[in-house]
Order: sequence, then C-alpha cells, then structure tokens
Amino acid sequence: MKSKRIIIILGLILCFQHNTIVASVETMEIYDFKKLETSGKWFIVNDGVMGGVSESNVSWEPEGFLVFEGILSLDYGGGFASTRTWSDVWQMGGYEGIILSVRGDGRKYQFRCRLENTFDGISYRHSFATTKGEWLEIVLPFDEFEPSFRGRLLPSQPNIDPSFIRQIGFMITDKQQGDFRLEVKRIGLYLKG
Repeated sequence: MKSKRIIIILGLILCFQHNTIVASVETMEIYDFKKLETSGKWFIVNDGVMGGVSESNVSWEPEGFLVFEGILSLDYGGGFASTRTWSDVWQMGGYEGIILSVRGDGRKYQFRCRLENTFDGISYRHSFATTKGEWLEIVLPFDEFEPSFRGRLLPSQPNIDPSFIRQIGFMITDKQQGDFRLEVKRIGLYLKG
C-alpha cells in the first residue's frame, strides 16, 4: 500500500495531549479506513491464550472506520482482549510518534507496537483514555512507549526504534469487566514542523 504524505497547517496552534504546541505537523497515514481494501488485515488475540474467556472481534464499517469491540471478562485469570495487524513495508523511522483518531466508550486502551512478526514477545505500549461517544485525536510520542512482556514492564529494555516496527494494535486490559467498543478512523505517524 502506498502511503500518502499530507501536510497539515493548522490556523493558530495545535495543542497536543501533552501540551506540546506546534504550528504545523507533517503526517503519514498508515491505514486508510475509508475502504475495506485499504484497512489492513487485523486479527484477534484474547486472554483465551492463558485460560481467560474474554471475547472480541474486529470489523470494518462502511462509514470509514475500524471497530474493535467485545466483552472483557476477569474470570479464570483473564482480563485482556486485543487486535493486531502486521507489515514489513512500514517506514516509521524518522517520525516522532503515532497519531490516532478514535471514538471510544470512556474506557482506557493501549496502542501497542512490536518489532517482530511473531505471536509472542516484547511489545511497546502507550495507554490512552477515551471519552464516551466523542471523536478524539490522540498523540502518542514514541519516546513515551513502555516495553513490556505479558503485562510486565521491562525497564532495562531499550526504547522503541520505530524503524523496526512490524506489528501494531490495540488492547484493552483496564480490569473493568463488561462490554467495550473502540472505533478507529485514523492511524498515522506525525512529525512536528
């Protein structure tokens, strides 16, 4: 898939989640959710891999967004649901972080990156909160991603090198049993101007 580079010049200022003020931002879209063909191939990994019973699915809506939804269960030592996609052609090196456009349910989610196309292993995570029923632009700087393995932080692990990212995805593991729904209109990369 060819990525499009888009220059966004904002009128006065753009105030990011972490109070960083910039006058312009260069972005590169990773996925275009306007068409099914350009939405990527997503798969599910839930807590069933460790005996849990959470359920989730991922689907594409013709209105132009991806939907990750399901039921989180804390039974049998479980408590997470996730969706991922992979690629060997992303060129994320040189960008400062991920930019998302999401509409959630008021719950907290994680955006995750992996440096290998393997099922298990180290992932780099960044949490973000949603506001029920509202579209939000979320900015996730790469230097704030935390390395983890099966839920445990790995402080001795080096920072993420975006040049080697091969998987991205979303996870919910907020210890709140019940329904969840996250809609994703945009996944992109940003570079402050």
